[in-house]
Amino acid sequence: MLYSCQDNYEDFINNLFDKSKTNDDIQEELLKIVKCLYRYVPYDENNASALKDNNLWFSFSSIFNDPLDSAAIINLADNIFRGRFSSEDEFSCFLNKWYTEIDNKINIEKNNFDKSSNSYDKQLFKNREEQYTNEKKIIEKVIKDKDYNIDKFVKDYYKKLGEIKLKTYEFDNAISCFSEVNNSVSMWSYYADGHKGICVKYDVRELFEKFKKKIIPVIYDETVQLKKIMSIDKKSCTLFTSTEKEKYLRYCHKNMAWYLEREWRILIDKDYISKNHKKLEEASIVNGCLCEGVIPKTIYLGCRMDRTNKDEIKTAYKDNIEVLDMNIDDLNNYIPPIIYSNKKYNNI
Repeated sequence: MLYSCQDNYEDFINNLFDKSKTNDDIQEELLKIVKCLYRYVPYDENNASALKDNNLWFSFSSIFNDPLDSAAIINLADNIFRGRFSSEDEFSCFLNKWYTEIDNKINIEKNNFDKSSNSYDKQLFKNREEQYTNEKKIIEKVIKDKDYNIDKFVKDYYKKLGEIKLKTYEFDNAISCFSEVNNSVSMWSYYADGHKGICVKYDVRELFEKFKKKIIPVIYDETVQLKKIMSIDKKSCTLFTSTEKEKYLRYCHKNMAWYLEREWRILIDKDYISKNHKKLEEASIVNGCLCEGVIPKTIYLGCRMDRTNKDEIKTAYKDNIEVLDMNIDDLNNYIPPIIYSNKKYNNI
Protein backbone atom coordinates (compact mmCIF):
# COMPACT_ATOMS: atom_id res chain seq x y z
CA MET A 1 0.00 0.00 0.00
CA LEU A 2 1.47 3.35 -1.03
CA TYR A 3 0.83 6.79 0.45
CA SER A 4 -1.03 9.40 -1.58
CA CYS A 5 1.75 11.92 -2.17
CA GLN A 6 3.94 9.17 -3.62
CA ASP A 7 1.78 8.62 -6.68
CA ASN A 8 3.69 11.27 -8.61
CA TYR A 9 6.97 9.74 -7.42
CA GLU A 10 6.24 6.51 -9.27
CA ASP A 11 5.30 8.51 -12.36
CA PHE A 12 8.55 10.43 -12.05
CA ILE A 13 10.61 7.22 -11.88
CA ASN A 14 8.82 5.82 -14.94
CA ASN A 15 9.53 9.04 -16.84
CA LEU A 16 13.25 8.66 -16.15
CA PHE A 17 13.18 5.74 -18.60
CA ASP A 18 10.92 7.37 -21.17
CA LYS A 19 13.24 8.07 -24.10
CA SER A 20 10.98 10.87 -25.30
CA LYS A 21 11.66 12.82 -22.09
CA THR A 22 14.57 15.27 -22.26
CA ASN A 23 16.71 16.36 -19.33
CA ASP A 24 14.77 19.64 -19.29
CA ASP A 25 11.49 17.71 -19.05
CA ILE A 26 12.77 15.65 -16.14
CA GLN A 27 14.19 18.68 -14.36
CA GLU A 28 10.86 20.50 -14.66
CA GLU A 29 9.00 17.53 -13.20
CA LEU A 30 11.56 17.14 -10.42
CA LEU A 31 11.34 20.76 -9.32
CA LYS A 32 7.57 20.51 -9.09
CA ILE A 33 8.05 17.78 -6.47
CA VAL A 34 11.02 19.02 -4.45
CA LYS A 35 13.18 22.16 -4.47
CA CYS A 36 15.82 21.28 -1.90
CA LEU A 37 17.17 18.16 -0.22
CA TYR A 38 18.87 17.62 3.14
CA ARG A 39 21.65 15.29 4.19
CA TYR A 40 22.17 14.33 7.85
CA VAL A 41 25.73 13.39 8.85
CA PRO A 42 27.98 13.29 11.93
CA TYR A 43 30.47 16.11 12.15
CA ASP A 44 33.67 14.07 12.13
CA GLU A 45 37.00 14.46 10.37
CA ASN A 46 35.86 12.82 7.13
CA ASN A 47 32.61 14.77 6.82
CA ALA A 48 34.29 18.04 7.79
CA SER A 49 36.89 17.51 5.06
CA ALA A 50 34.27 16.57 2.47
CA LEU A 51 32.19 19.63 3.31
CA LYS A 52 35.20 21.93 3.10
CA ASP A 53 36.18 20.58 -0.34
CA ASN A 54 32.59 20.53 -1.69
CA ASN A 55 32.63 16.75 -1.94
CA LEU A 56 29.65 14.44 -1.60
CA TRP A 57 30.01 10.96 -0.12
CA PHE A 58 28.45 7.95 -1.88
CA SER A 59 28.17 4.59 -0.13
CA PHE A 60 28.01 1.09 -1.54
CA SER A 61 24.78 -0.59 -0.50
CA SER A 62 26.63 -3.44 1.19
CA ILE A 63 27.29 -1.21 4.23
CA PHE A 64 23.70 0.03 4.68
CA ASN A 65 22.21 -0.56 8.13
CA ASP A 66 19.09 -2.22 6.67
CA PRO A 67 19.99 -5.60 5.08
CA LEU A 68 16.83 -5.42 2.93
CA ASP A 69 17.77 -2.01 1.51
CA SER A 70 18.72 -2.40 -2.16
CA ALA A 71 18.65 -6.17 -1.77
CA ALA A 72 17.96 -8.47 -4.71
CA ILE A 73 17.14 -12.13 -5.03
CA ILE A 74 17.96 -14.67 -7.68
CA ASN A 75 15.12 -15.58 -9.99
CA LEU A 76 14.90 -19.36 -9.71
CA ALA A 77 11.68 -19.75 -11.68
CA ASP A 78 11.78 -22.71 -14.07
CA ASN A 79 10.51 -20.59 -16.96
CA ILE A 80 13.68 -18.52 -16.85
CA PHE A 81 15.27 -21.53 -18.57
CA ARG A 82 12.38 -23.23 -20.30
CA GLY A 83 11.35 -20.02 -22.01
CA ARG A 84 14.80 -19.60 -23.54
CA PHE A 85 15.96 -23.12 -24.31
CA SER A 86 13.90 -25.34 -26.56
CA SER A 87 15.69 -28.51 -25.47
CA GLU A 88 18.26 -29.98 -23.12
CA ASP A 89 20.72 -30.12 -26.03
CA GLU A 90 20.42 -26.39 -26.61
CA PHE A 91 20.99 -25.78 -22.91
CA SER A 92 24.05 -28.06 -23.02
CA CYS A 93 25.49 -26.08 -25.95
CA PHE A 94 24.93 -22.87 -24.02
CA LEU A 95 26.89 -24.14 -21.00
CA ASN A 96 29.77 -25.37 -23.15
CA LYS A 97 29.96 -22.07 -24.97
CA TRP A 98 29.83 -20.24 -21.66
CA TYR A 99 32.69 -22.35 -20.31
CA THR A 100 34.93 -21.77 -23.34
CA GLU A 101 34.47 -17.99 -23.10
CA ILE A 102 35.21 -17.66 -19.39
CA ASP A 103 39.00 -17.84 -19.78
CA ASN A 104 38.89 -14.97 -22.24
CA LYS A 105 36.84 -12.89 -19.78
CA ILE A 106 39.30 -13.68 -16.97
CA ASN A 107 42.26 -12.58 -19.10
CA ILE A 108 40.50 -9.35 -20.08
CA GLU A 109 39.93 -8.44 -16.42
CA LYS A 110 43.54 -9.29 -15.53
CA ASN A 111 44.82 -7.03 -18.32
CA ASN A 112 42.45 -4.24 -17.30
CA PHE A 113 43.67 -4.50 -13.71
CA ASP A 114 47.33 -4.27 -14.76
CA LYS A 115 46.70 -1.23 -16.98
CA SER A 116 44.52 0.76 -14.59
CA SER A 117 45.88 3.30 -12.10
CA ASN A 118 42.43 4.00 -10.65
CA SER A 119 41.85 2.27 -7.30
CA TYR A 120 38.11 1.91 -7.89
CA ASP A 121 38.59 0.40 -11.36
CA LYS A 122 41.17 -2.01 -9.97
CA GLN A 123 38.66 -3.14 -7.35
CA LEU A 124 36.02 -3.74 -10.05
CA PHE A 125 38.42 -5.66 -12.30
CA LYS A 126 39.56 -7.78 -9.36
CA ASN A 127 35.94 -8.52 -8.37
CA ARG A 128 35.00 -9.57 -11.90
CA GLU A 129 38.10 -11.73 -12.28
CA GLU A 130 37.15 -13.53 -9.07
CA GLN A 131 33.56 -13.85 -10.29
CA TYR A 132 34.57 -15.45 -13.61
CA THR A 133 37.08 -17.73 -11.88
CA ASN A 134 34.39 -19.01 -9.52
CA GLU A 135 31.93 -19.35 -12.43
CA LYS A 136 34.47 -21.46 -14.30
CA LYS A 137 34.86 -23.85 -11.36
CA ILE A 138 31.10 -24.37 -11.09
CA ILE A 139 30.43 -24.72 -14.83
CA GLU A 140 33.31 -27.17 -15.13
CA LYS A 141 31.75 -29.23 -12.35
CA VAL A 142 28.35 -29.11 -14.09
CA ILE A 143 29.71 -30.23 -17.45
CA LYS A 144 31.59 -33.14 -15.89
CA ASP A 145 28.38 -34.32 -14.25
CA LYS A 146 26.97 -36.77 -16.80
CA ASP A 147 23.50 -36.58 -15.28
CA TYR A 148 23.11 -32.81 -15.37
CA ASN A 149 20.06 -31.23 -16.97
CA ILE A 150 18.12 -27.99 -16.59
CA ASP A 151 16.32 -29.09 -13.42
CA LYS A 152 19.51 -30.34 -11.78
CA PHE A 153 21.34 -27.19 -12.77
CA VAL A 154 18.68 -24.97 -11.17
CA LYS A 155 18.63 -27.07 -8.01
CA ASP A 156 22.36 -27.54 -7.47
CA TYR A 157 24.25 -24.73 -9.18
CA TYR A 158 22.21 -21.75 -10.31
CA LYS A 159 21.80 -20.18 -6.88
CA LYS A 160 25.55 -20.45 -6.22
CA LEU A 161 26.31 -18.69 -9.49
CA GLY A 162 23.76 -16.01 -8.71
CA GLU A 163 25.24 -15.33 -5.29
CA ILE A 164 28.64 -14.83 -6.91
CA LYS A 165 27.17 -12.30 -9.33
CA LEU A 166 25.16 -10.47 -6.67
CA LYS A 167 28.33 -9.90 -4.67
CA THR A 168 29.98 -8.12 -7.62
CA TYR A 169 26.88 -5.91 -8.04
CA GLU A 170 27.61 -4.35 -4.65
CA PHE A 171 30.33 -2.20 -6.23
CA ASP A 172 28.57 -1.34 -9.50
CA ASN A 173 26.56 1.50 -7.98
CA ALA A 174 27.03 3.94 -5.13
CA ILE A 175 24.35 5.95 -3.34
CA SER A 176 24.11 9.27 -1.54
CA CYS A 177 21.02 9.59 0.67
CA PHE A 178 18.94 12.72 1.37
CA SER A 179 15.65 13.72 2.95
CA GLU A 180 12.91 16.17 2.02
CA VAL A 181 12.96 17.54 5.58
CA ASN A 182 15.53 19.00 7.93
CA ASN A 183 13.54 18.78 11.18
CA SER A 184 13.23 15.03 11.71
CA VAL A 185 14.03 14.22 15.35
CA SER A 186 14.73 10.57 14.55
CA MET A 187 17.10 11.41 11.69
CA TRP A 188 18.98 13.95 13.76
CA SER A 189 19.32 11.27 16.43
CA TYR A 190 20.22 8.38 14.15
CA TYR A 191 22.27 9.88 11.33
CA ALA A 192 23.64 13.09 12.86
CA ASP A 193 25.34 11.65 15.91
CA GLY A 194 22.54 12.25 18.43
CA HIS A 195 22.00 15.90 17.41
CA LYS A 196 25.76 16.59 17.66
CA GLY A 197 26.22 16.51 13.89
CA ILE A 198 24.95 18.59 10.99
CA CYS A 199 22.23 18.64 8.34
CA VAL A 200 23.32 20.03 4.98
CA LYS A 201 20.89 21.65 2.55
CA TYR A 202 21.40 21.30 -1.23
CA ASP A 203 19.59 23.02 -4.07
CA VAL A 204 17.88 20.41 -6.25
CA ARG A 205 18.34 22.46 -9.41
CA GLU A 206 22.11 22.48 -8.85
CA LEU A 207 22.15 18.78 -8.01
CA PHE A 208 20.32 18.05 -11.25
CA GLU A 209 22.81 20.09 -13.25
CA LYS A 210 25.53 17.74 -12.04
CA PHE A 211 23.76 14.38 -11.74
CA LYS A 212 20.86 14.68 -14.24
CA LYS A 213 18.55 11.65 -14.16
CA LYS A 214 20.48 10.00 -11.34
CA ILE A 215 18.26 11.67 -8.69
CA ILE A 216 15.44 9.36 -7.60
CA PRO A 217 12.79 9.32 -4.85
CA VAL A 218 12.36 6.36 -2.53
CA ILE A 219 9.02 4.57 -2.75
CA TYR A 220 7.71 3.05 0.49
CA ASP A 221 5.53 -0.02 0.57
CA GLU A 222 4.17 -2.29 3.30
CA THR A 223 5.80 -5.30 1.65
CA VAL A 224 9.55 -5.55 1.25
CA GLN A 225 10.27 -5.68 -2.45
CA LEU A 226 13.26 -7.82 -3.25
CA LYS A 227 14.02 -7.42 -6.92
CA LYS A 228 14.45 -10.47 -9.12
CA ILE A 229 17.18 -9.16 -11.39
CA MET A 230 18.55 -12.33 -12.93
CA SER A 231 17.78 -13.65 -16.40
CA ILE A 232 19.52 -15.15 -19.43
CA ASP A 233 21.14 -13.51 -22.43
CA LYS A 234 22.07 -16.33 -24.80
CA LYS A 235 23.72 -14.07 -27.40
CA SER A 236 26.33 -12.74 -24.99
CA CYS A 237 26.56 -16.10 -23.26
CA THR A 238 25.60 -14.51 -19.95
CA LEU A 239 23.31 -16.06 -17.41
CA PHE A 240 22.80 -12.96 -15.32
CA THR A 241 21.45 -9.73 -16.79
CA SER A 242 19.11 -6.93 -15.70
CA THR A 243 17.71 -3.83 -17.36
CA GLU A 244 18.68 -0.31 -16.31
CA LYS A 245 15.20 0.24 -14.91
CA GLU A 246 15.38 -2.97 -12.85
CA LYS A 247 18.64 -1.75 -11.34
CA TYR A 248 17.04 1.57 -10.38
CA LEU A 249 14.00 -0.12 -8.85
CA ARG A 250 16.28 -2.18 -6.68
CA TYR A 251 17.61 0.99 -5.06
CA CYS A 252 14.43 3.06 -4.72
CA HIS A 253 12.03 0.76 -2.84
CA LYS A 254 12.02 0.46 0.95
CA ASN A 255 9.72 -0.95 3.60
CA MET A 256 7.06 1.36 5.05
CA ALA A 257 8.87 1.31 8.40
CA TRP A 258 11.24 3.92 6.95
CA TYR A 259 8.70 6.27 5.35
CA LEU A 260 9.16 9.11 7.87
CA GLU A 261 12.63 9.65 6.44
CA ARG A 262 11.08 11.00 3.21
CA GLU A 263 14.18 9.87 1.38
CA TRP A 264 15.65 10.74 -2.00
CA ARG A 265 18.80 9.24 -3.47
CA ILE A 266 21.43 10.03 -6.03
CA LEU A 267 22.49 6.80 -7.69
CA ILE A 268 25.73 6.72 -9.67
CA ASP A 269 26.99 3.78 -11.70
CA LYS A 270 30.47 2.36 -12.08
CA ASP A 271 31.31 4.47 -15.14
CA TYR A 272 30.38 7.68 -13.34
CA ILE A 273 32.28 6.62 -10.22
CA SER A 274 35.38 5.79 -12.25
CA LYS A 275 35.41 9.14 -14.07
CA ASN A 276 34.41 11.43 -11.23
CA HIS A 277 35.35 9.95 -7.90
CA LYS A 278 38.04 11.49 -5.78
CA LYS A 279 40.82 8.99 -5.31
CA LEU A 280 40.72 7.24 -1.96
CA GLU A 281 43.14 5.01 -0.18
CA GLU A 282 42.85 1.39 -1.30
CA ALA A 283 41.63 0.34 2.13
CA SER A 284 38.67 2.77 1.96
CA ILE A 285 37.30 1.84 -1.43
CA VAL A 286 35.24 -0.98 0.04
CA ASN A 287 32.92 1.57 1.65
CA GLY A 288 32.25 4.15 -1.06
CA CYS A 289 33.63 7.15 -2.92
CA LEU A 290 33.59 10.93 -3.08
CA CYS A 291 32.27 13.08 -5.92
CA GLU A 292 33.55 16.62 -6.26
CA GLY A 293 31.87 19.93 -7.00
CA VAL A 294 28.72 19.66 -4.86
CA ILE A 295 28.21 22.97 -3.03
CA PRO A 296 25.79 23.19 -0.07
CA LYS A 297 23.39 26.09 0.47
CA THR A 298 22.90 25.90 4.23
CA ILE A 299 24.47 24.03 7.14
CA TYR A 300 22.23 23.33 10.14
CA LEU A 301 24.00 22.67 13.43
CA GLY A 302 22.61 20.09 15.85
CA CYS A 303 21.35 21.37 19.20
CA ARG A 304 23.88 19.22 21.07
CA MET A 305 26.86 20.09 18.92
CA ASP A 306 30.02 20.97 20.79
CA ARG A 307 30.57 24.74 20.96
CA THR A 308 34.07 24.38 19.52
CA ASN A 309 32.69 22.63 16.44
CA LYS A 310 29.95 25.22 16.05
CA ASP A 311 32.46 28.07 16.14
CA GLU A 312 34.71 26.23 13.70
CA ILE A 313 31.90 25.80 11.15
CA LYS A 314 30.56 29.36 11.54
CA THR A 315 34.03 30.81 11.07
CA ALA A 316 34.88 28.61 8.07
CA TYR A 317 31.68 29.37 6.13
CA LYS A 318 30.69 32.85 7.31
CA ASP A 319 31.38 34.43 3.92
CA ASN A 320 29.79 31.95 1.52
CA ILE A 321 27.35 29.48 3.15
CA GLU A 322 24.48 30.13 5.54
CA VAL A 323 25.01 28.45 8.92
CA LEU A 324 22.04 28.09 11.31
CA ASP A 325 21.55 26.61 14.75
CA MET A 326 18.69 24.19 15.37
CA ASN A 327 16.48 24.97 18.41
CA ILE A 328 14.06 23.15 20.68
CA ASP A 329 10.87 24.99 21.64
CA ASP A 330 9.05 24.85 24.95
CA LEU A 331 6.98 21.83 23.85
CA ASN A 332 10.12 19.87 22.96
CA ASN A 333 9.19 19.96 19.28
CA TYR A 334 12.27 20.14 17.14
CA ILE A 335 12.02 23.13 14.80
CA PRO A 336 14.42 24.69 12.30
CA PRO A 337 14.95 28.46 12.33
CA ILE A 338 13.33 28.50 8.88
CA ILE A 339 10.07 26.53 9.05
CA TYR A 340 9.74 23.76 6.48
CA SER A 341 6.18 22.98 5.38
CA ASN A 342 5.76 19.20 5.54
CA LYS A 343 3.41 17.27 3.29
CA LYS A 344 1.29 14.73 5.14
CA TYR A 345 1.36 11.10 4.14
CA ASN A 346 -2.30 10.07 4.11
CA ASN A 347 -2.93 6.35 4.07
CA ILE A 348 -5.17 5.37 1.14
